[in-house]
Amino acid sequence: MPLSSTLIVPRFHGSGPKHWQTWMKSRVSGVRRVAEIDWEAPVQDT
Repeated sequence: MPLSSTLIVPRFHGSGPKHWQTWMKSRVSGVRRVAEIDWEAPVQDT
């Protein structure tokens, strides 16, 4: 297990295929991305 990791938090409406976040995830090992929210149908936790 690596001593550190990189967490990517996508911007509003996600990060497209040409966005730097997508580039980084595909090229750097250990990078994780937060699951994207469905901005058209958000769910409020209660």
